[in-house]
This record gives sequence, structure tokens and C-alpha cells, in this order.
Amino acid sequence: MGRLKTALAAALLWAAPAVAEEQIEIRTYSVHHALFGDIGTLSDEIAREGHNTRVVTRADVRVDVLGITLHHVRAEWRETWQAGVLTHFRATTTRNGSTDSISGQHENGSFIVHAGGQEFHVPADIYPAHPWSLQFVRATTLMSPESGRTFPADIMDKGRQSIRIGGVSRSVRHYVQRSGTSNHLYFDDDGTLLLAEYRDITGKVSFTLQPDDAPHLASAR
Repeated sequence: MGRLKTALAAALLWAAPAVAEEQIEIRTYSVHHALFGDIGTLSDEIAREGHNTRVVTRADVRVDVLGITLHHVRAEWRETWQAGVLTHFRATTTRNGSTDSISGQHENGSFIVHAGGQEFHVPADIYPAHPWSLQFVRATTLMSPESGRTFPADIMDKGRQSIRIGGVSRSVRHYVQRSGTSNHLYFDDDGTLLLAEYRDITGKVSFTLQPDDAPHLASAR
């Protein structure tokens, strides 16, 4: 009887499903302004487990001139995705001392956004206007993480090209997203954003992935 119990225990052990490991990837981007130089950082913490993905984005951007702060933005945006669909979103952005918060969740085939004391429905395939994934280029509608405002995702595939990033030549896929200005996005073959270039009224702002950032595995849960 003892041997039978041991055999059964061993069989159950082998038959038990393995506990999935959560893979966490942390990417840090340096933020550079064509006129004001290096002005801050933006980081993405991307946690994947099966079909579920959680993304936490943190940004701290400050423009100082002669010891005077002209512009300061701090942000934390949280996204939850399931099988490629945004299920929850929560964002807080503080711009020059004024804070805006928005939230949203997927319900009954649409996405409900709460912003500025109002509630409104947007398409279920909404994508926050932050290209942490190559899935961004297939979006049809984008949402501002700061205001909750939605707008068409006018994105063009400009094909493959070679560019220099941090003094190293890289083969990338180039996309242009237009929303008043033309924003340039450069992804590698793994779908990681290597470089993003935006323009505002003061000039070009670039977000460049730091080369020492790499994914690592978290402990199994």
C-alpha cells in the first residue's frame, strides 16, 4: 500500500500544471530636446504572464533654464491588457503643478473612460497614445493618457531602414504617426521601440532606449 501511495503521489506531481513565470521587462528611455538638451527619462515596466500584460509607465521631464524651471511633467500610467485588448487604464499626470487623472475599463464590448468628471464610451479597441508595443501601429483610435481625448490613429509604415542610435547602426522598421505633427517611431525586429521622435512648438523631442535595459524573469507566482 505504501508503494502505491508513493506512485500515485509521483503521478499527481508530474500531472500538475507548471506554475507560469511572470516575465518582467523594464525599458528606460532618455528624453532629449533639440534646444534644451537632456530633460528627463521615461520608463516602461512590462509584465507578461500568459495572455495577460500589465504596463506601468513613469515619466519625469523637466526643462530648466538658468536655474528656473520652465516646464515640469511627472506621470504614472497603468495599463492592463488581456489577449491584446485593453481592459483597464489609470493615469495621473502632473504638469507644472496641475494634476489630471483619468481611468477606464472595458465593459460590454466598449471602453468606458472617466475624465474631467465625465464618463464617455470609446471603441473597444482603443489604444493609449504611447507606443510601448508594436501593436500600437495597428491601432485605429488613440487615447491621450493625459486627458482621455480620443483621435484617429493615422499611422503609416515607411518600411525598413538603417539608422544610428547611440553611435550604433541599427536596422529598424520606421512608422510615422500623424496627429497635427508627424511623429516618427522606430522598432527593432522584436517589436521593441528603440527611438521615438516628436515635435512640439519648441522643437524636436526624442526618446531613446538605453542599451543596458533588458528583460528579466520574476519569481514564479
